Amino acid sequence: IKDVATDVTWFNVNGSAFSLRDKKVLLDANNQEICVGEEKFLAMNKTYQIYCGEKRVATVKKRILALRPTYDVWIVADQN
Repeated sequence: IKDVATDVTWFNVNGSAFSLRDKKVLLDANNQEICVGEEKFLAMNKTYQIYCGEKRVATVKKRILALRPTYDVWIVADQN
């Protein structure tokens, strides 16, 4: 992810396109891991669980019947 005005890279995403469990890692500009998104296996529609460290922080689900790509995001409440 780049700033179009300055061409500075702020974030990178690493992950393989063809794996059994689609996993994407969001990295900052210094290649430090920020969070990981893992696709749920055998879900009716594309669903990702987002983790920061070992803690699940969000769920992202793609809507099936939408005219354009639309996603619902559920943030996990802090349980501390």
